[in-house]
Amino acid sequence: MKTYPIVLYPGYEITILLYKDVLNTKDIMTELLKGQLEWAIINCKPIINHQQLLLAATKAVATLATGKLTTNNIHTELIFRLSPNTNIRESLKNFGLQNEDKEFYIVLFNGKQEKFDQIKSMVQGEQIDQSSHSLDTLNPFFDKELSRKLYGINDKELKATNEDIDLLKNSIFNTMAIKGLL
Repeated sequence: MKTYPIVLYPGYEITILLYKDVLNTKDIMTELLKGQLEWAIINCKPIINHQQLLLAATKAVATLATGKLTTNNIHTELIFRLSPNTNIRESLKNFGLQNEDKEFYIVLFNGKQEKFDQIKSMVQGEQIDQSSHSLDTLNPFFDKELSRKLYGINDKELKATNEDIDLLKNSIFNTMAIKGLL
């Protein structure tokens, strides 16, 4: 578990939890679809590091602060802001939880102990200790090929990123940042 302040919006922070070997994803999906959960559950494979989640969370809080959420709530907005396109359904499909997922992130805004306890009792899997991670620590489940596909990173960019993960990270973040501007 790792908590980061959203610097541009004092009073907001996110807490990131990473799970692996989850046995009850279908049960979690059922609760998620009922709208019973007060956190975002994110496919961890296209996520390079915590900085990517913090960027999306900052954009989600910005839309909340201006009263211009594109989705129904801040948790879905976070998932939507990870996506390079403006299709909500596709964003949820690519970046949200799917029945077959065994590893995923859970992200809470201004998390309280009660919520952490709910998560702990709900998820039948191993929480990975991230307390020593920094914003730039590479996600152990990161799938470079999936990320390249989702963010439309071409072969020329990919060749460059084979030697420098920072170039790939920059391509991903730039794609997220320009969403909706073109």
